[in-house]
Amino acid sequence: MRIDLWLPWRLWRLWLFVALFVLGSAFSSLHAQPNVRSDKSTIRGRVTNKAGEPLVGVNILSFQKNVGTATDPSGNYTLEVAPGANTIQFSYVGYETQQRSISLMPNEERVLNVVLEGDSGLLRTVTVTSGKFEKSLGEVTVSLEVLKPQLIENSNTIQVNEVLEKVPSVTLIDGQANIRMGSGYSYGAGSRVLLLVDDLPALQGDAGFPNWSLVPVENIGQVEVLKGAASALYGSSAMNGIINIRTAYPTDEAYTKVSTYGTLYGNPKDERMKWWNDTTVTPFKRGIQIAHRQKINQLDLVAGAAYLRNQSFREQSSEEYGRFQLNTRYRFTDEISAGINATYLTGRNANFFLWANDTTGAYRPLENTISNNDTRKFIIDPYVTMFTGNVRHKLMGRFYDIRNVQGNDVADQTVKSRQYYGEYQAQANLKNTQTVITGGVVGSFTEVDAPLYGDSIYTTTNAAAYVQFDQKLFNKLNLSLGARFERNTISSPSVDATENKPVFRFGANYELQPKTFLRASIGQGYRFPTVAEKYISTALGTIGIFPNDTLISETGWSAEVGVKQGFKIGGFNGYFDAALYWIEYDNMMEFVFGLFGTSANPIDNLGFASQNIGDTRIRGIDLSVAGTGKLFGLPTNVLAGYTYANPTYRNFDEIDTTLNSVNDNILKYRFQHTFKLDYEVFYKSFSLGLAVLTYSHMDNIDAIFEFDFATPGIKSFRDNHNDGTIVTNLRCSYQPLDALKISFLVNNVFNEVYALRPGIMDAPRNFSLRLDYTIQ
Repeated sequence: MRIDLWLPWRLWRLWLFVALFVLGSAFSSLHAQPNVRSDKSTIRGRVTNKAGEPLVGVNILSFQKNVGTATDPSGNYTLEVAPGANTIQFSYVGYETQQRSISLMPNEERVLNVVLEGDSGLLRTVTVTSGKFEKSLGEVTVSLEVLKPQLIENSNTIQVNEVLEKVPSVTLIDGQANIRMGSGYSYGAGSRVLLLVDDLPALQGDAGFPNWSLVPVENIGQVEVLKGAASALYGSSAMNGIINIRTAYPTDEAYTKVSTYGTLYGNPKDERMKWWNDTTVTPFKRGIQIAHRQKINQLDLVAGAAYLRNQSFREQSSEEYGRFQLNTRYRFTDEISAGINATYLTGRNANFFLWANDTTGAYRPLENTISNNDTRKFIIDPYVTMFTGNVRHKLMGRFYDIRNVQGNDVADQTVKSRQYYGEYQAQANLKNTQTVITGGVVGSFTEVDAPLYGDSIYTTTNAAAYVQFDQKLFNKLNLSLGARFERNTISSPSVDATENKPVFRFGANYELQPKTFLRASIGQGYRFPTVAEKYISTALGTIGIFPNDTLISETGWSAEVGVKQGFKIGGFNGYFDAALYWIEYDNMMEFVFGLFGTSANPIDNLGFASQNIGDTRIRGIDLSVAGTGKLFGLPTNVLAGYTYANPTYRNFDEIDTTLNSVNDNILKYRFQHTFKLDYEVFYKSFSLGLAVLTYSHMDNIDAIFEFDFATPGIKSFRDNHNDGTIVTNLRCSYQPLDALKISFLVNNVFNEVYALRPGIMDAPRNFSLRLDYTIQ
């Protein structure tokens, strides 16, 4: 067993200073004794929101002597102050700060109850992903974007990956998310972006790949996208960032919504690409979503269901599934709650890997590249939350079972995977300080039985311990220091591999002036290869997918400096964010398309294999703006962003450029420039929305993709479409009743012919009608 300490030694003094400073602050606060006064006075009370629910951890500060406390799990507090005139401040993430003036006699006790109002400013949006506790968007030490349910609904989002395309610097290719071009393209295996659902990992255990159809989009409360390395808190798959889907909880009033939609696909701009005619079914998509949320005494109940039938615009491709969700939370007392969340999906789909050619076969499959899949997936998540004093304890579990019976005319690609996950987390919010200490232990076990991996049974384990210190100083400076130690194993009858790795992160955020936040962070990343990346063995027609049992882990770090500037123009408020980022990877893992087999016939050796491609560096700038409120007298929502990335090899002289389509030093399957805009305006019962997605030309791909004997038409298509891609979408809605909304959407308005991933054409112009009916 080897422990690789790969801390950037040039920064060790900084790490040591910050660690000692934070630990010293925490130690001193734990042992500090309050001043004893014979003439003390006392203020007691309870802090709630407008619904009467207690708010836990509200910061309460007396300006007279600068003493403070925080509310307990019942929302109660006790504050000892000096007699005389006092100004008491109540502040809580996501709520407007309140100040109360009060005058007390010596030894007097007074009751002061407070109801806090929600803060509508975007910089005060409550987030949890950066530190596993509630913190306002403006104060986080990393780049973080937030998507609200209104945008998800108004865009007719069927699967959550569709709306993620709107997030600045996030790109999805064949369902794989990457942030700031930190990833290229891999065929269904491995991800540097961790998908969380309610703070629990939701990547498929054997392949490390997200199943977007399993996410209950009908009950999403908020989507948080963290940009940058987050391995210290969240583990191996979070080295490029996190997408955290937080489902909604019920409010005091019961809520039920039924949404139904239908989509028809128009003819491609190039009529030669159209494969359907009067005797075939025009491609379509239709479905229904149902969401219900209700409080029943001490029980919180969330239920959801969805059905999708998709006859794709790609010939012989289709998808049909049903999904069911049930979330429960029972509050035994204000200090103890427990529940079980469950999601079940069953369905089937068929899709192809490569087109037949770039004209008459653009929406037709290359021979033998169709895969058919019957699937059943379910997740069960039990959890318990308990407060003891100022410490919150969470015990979370996940059972994730997947049965994919799939294959094609060449190979059996069936996968059976079971994953067991458990996490204990303790979080201390120290009184009279603004210090939060979060620590926990994690254990995960996955069993995989699949012909896809050489018809062998593999088991993987992950064990980890983590700790993070968050300290707020002078009510302006937020510091965050985290560390994690991780142990990974892969075992089979012929394989037994173990690896240990520590990772660290540090971040700082300073409020220079009201609504101006400066931040800087650096975090290490680490990713252990998945079973699929090391041992997959299958084929798609003449294209093989080859194993690589010599594949080793990739490590790296991500750093950024940024500024978030809030603004208010009349009734319109929002923020502008700018960040410079620098990412480096050692032994980067990528799928490479080339000749890998050992057959005497070269065509049999053609295909993909996961390789350590070398040491890489990605630098760039990330700009975004978000706003909401009245603009030009009309309610308006805006989300926009531009990202520039320069993804290169650090050791370009050692790279075999014959595998690349260009000889320039640029990593494959990246867009150097992306621009995104979503603009929606409301007038009485009407709304009108515009979305624009812009991608520069993908300069570098695998060279073999451009040989017609392997993949017909890719080179000619790229030569004729080398100016980048601009996709424009329009939407409008009419709400004749408070409970009813009718939406009409046109995607790809100008009917652009484009392929974000070489060899698979994206959708032509299409039209959707959606009805939403709400009972509340």
